[in-house]
Amino acid sequence: MNTTTESTEQRVERITAEVLGLAPATVSQDTELHKHDSLDLVELVMALEDEVGIELADDDCEKCRTVADFTRLVQAAGPEASL
Repeated sequence: MNTTTESTEQRVERITAEVLGLAPATVSQDTELHKHDSLDLVELVMALEDEVGIELADDDCEKCRTVADFTRLVQAAGPEASL
């Protein structure tokens, strides 16, 4: 997928759907992640880091409860991560 046409929100939603095996149409910024086991969430963090070329702090990731929380972390990592 051409990431230059995707917003940060769309990229995080797409990656979340891919990693967690969810239908893309069911994932939004409000999607809660507490129903997924910790291994799934570790895989999500790793996929996000690989996609945007950043490292997310474990402490910050542990506080994430929704897709929007992860989106904010990616955006806070800097403009290069939010492309």
